Amino acid sequence: MLKDAGATTATRLNAHRDTILTMGRLSSARLSAEITAGSAQFVAGEAIAALPLGDVIDLAKERMRLQKDLKKAEDEMARFDAKLNNPAFVSRAPEEVIEEQKEKRAEAAAVATRLGEALNRLQA
Repeated sequence: MLKDAGATTATRLNAHRDTILTMGRLSSARLSAEITAGSAQFVAGEAIAALPLGDVIDLAKERMRLQKDLKKAEDEMARFDAKLNNPAFVSRAPEEVIEEQKEKRAEAAAVATRLGEALNRLQA
């Protein structure tokens, strides 16, 4: 299942559905407004991909994996914040470098948000 997929991702899913099903050994691949409880989840671009595995996986391990990925994203955000809040860096860096750091920070924040949501859904 893909939740919150944009138009481009939805088009790709439809265009490559047979390949995705074969390579992923899946019975279905679809867009979804909700994610089934007990699903393994990961961030895929702007969407959240979920594999409803129920009792097939160890949910405690999946929770630990999501927590690890979330920590990594938060650490990455902190690294960008340290650069952007450093007056020496901001005064010496070209404007395009500063903008690039801001964009990367925003991307890390978006990933962290999606991972946090996935973790909350898994714990629910």
